[in-house]
Amino acid sequence: MSPSEFEFLINLIGEKMLKKDTAFRKAISVQERLALTLRFLANGDSNFSLQHLFRIFKQSVSCIVPEVCEALVEKLKDYIQGRQILLFVVYERILKLDCNQNVY
Repeated sequence: MSPSEFEFLINLIGEKMLKKDTAFRKAISVQERLALTLRFLANGDSNFSLQHLFRIFKQSVSCIVPEVCEALVEKLKDYIQGRQILLFVVYERILKLDCNQNVY
C-alpha cells in the first residue's frame, strides 16, 4: 500500500476512530489502529503477534480490528462490490462477537 493510499484511509475513517487521551493513558492513534488492522487483514497475524508488534494489550487488539473494519465498511461501501462487502461485514461481525465475549 502506498503512503498516499494509507493517508486516504486515515482521512476517511479518522473522524470515527479518533479517541481522546485520558489522565491514565494515551489514546491509540488512528494511524496505529489502521496499521494494526491492515496487518491483521493482510497477514492474518494472531492477536498475540500483533500485541507484541504494536505494543498494545491483547484485549485492545481484539477490539480495534472490528472497530476499524466497521468504519472501513461504512466509508468504503460505495467503492466495494456487493458480494465483497457482504463477506467483509460477516467477518467484521465475527470479530466483534469475539471482542465482546473476550474470547481472546
